[in-house]
Amino acid sequence: MTAALTRNWRDLYTGPVEPDGEYYTHPATQRRYVRVSTALETKAKQGLPPWAAGLAAEAAFAELPRVVAASRRRPCERTYNRCDHDWQTKCDRCPCGECRACVQKALTNKHWTEKKRRADEGTAVHNAIEHWVLHNGIWPADFDPQLEPYRKAFEDFVRDYGLTPDSWEMAEATILNHTEGYGGTLDGQVRFAWGVTELANDFCARLGKVGQDVRVTLDAKSREDEGTRLYVEHSLQLAAYRHAEVLLMRDGTEYPLPPTDGAAILQLRPDGYALRPVVADERTYRAFLTLLSFWRWLDEFGDTAIAARSFLLPEDYKRDKANRKAREKRAAAKNNGHTTTTGASAAAKKPAKTTTARRPASAAKTAVKERPLSERVLGIPPAHPDSPYDDPIPF
Repeated sequence: MTAALTRNWRDLYTGPVEPDGEYYTHPATQRRYVRVSTALETKAKQGLPPWAAGLAAEAAFAELPRVVAASRRRPCERTYNRCDHDWQTKCDRCPCGECRACVQKALTNKHWTEKKRRADEGTAVHNAIEHWVLHNGIWPADFDPQLEPYRKAFEDFVRDYGLTPDSWEMAEATILNHTEGYGGTLDGQVRFAWGVTELANDFCARLGKVGQDVRVTLDAKSREDEGTRLYVEHSLQLAAYRHAEVLLMRDGTEYPLPPTDGAAILQLRPDGYALRPVVADERTYRAFLTLLSFWRWLDEFGDTAIAARSFLLPEDYKRDKANRKAREKRAAAKNNGHTTTTGASAAAKKPAKTTTARRPASAAKTAVKERPLSERVLGIPPAHPDSPYDDPIPF
């Protein structure tokens, strides 16, 4: 089954199953699988804070006249309003976009708009590479000229490693792990052939396959800046992909996912490319599963960990508490509005008798000394005799 899939995957391929928000939904069973990228969001991105801060600072200098003008305007008090109309329409409730609060919010959110732009750019690069693989090395006719540097970097990569479209044994494939309940879209499984180029030989040798071809789980990343920069979450992502169980088609058909000899990141940049093997072993996979478990806890139980409703009073205790208050209210009514106390609390509030004669300590006085520290020092009364709890601090 696996061999047939590897040889004829183009005949079976119908395109990836598109995710629905944070999940993939199985077309046949309707079971939902958490996206790998969603689980990885629980880990703080190493480069995100300085990158976001840098964007805000850069935008502040680029729009310095606007920032100065905003500092002299009164707040519109509508900065965080959300209107239901189309974004191109403006009403009296819309943020003005010119006061200090509005401009500050725009600078703070600069990284969100930039992140979306880069994500759209990365998606376009992936789609172009998929077209190249499926159409025998032909790029799409509507290829965006702004992506030309990434195309050149990719062409340099395939030439240096002696790759062809047939080297891709799988591309843009939806993969699932039924056991752990996650899914993702795999960029490709690529075979590097020994003896084609010296770089291909070096790559095979790095994966421990001297004199042999290697099949790797490959993920492509586009980067606008110059110089290679990878992050540890890349290895976690590829470990999850490599340990998936099945390949999912759009009609719900599944095929066993072929095993690979390792994993690698292909980073495409305007100044070139970098191919870097990454560790995607069992230990890295277990680290990913930890993040996946943490994400599920956040999604299902996170809010309840700090919610007051998670610690509701038991019904029997609430009933006893209500009865006690009712008895105290009746007692107060009988004593002209003054609440009476009994037991140790009454002894504590009863004024001590003054006398000049020395006499042995009475039993009552000895009892006062033996009262709990919380009652003697803090004045906290003991638990009510009708309460089902022994806690000296009823709540």
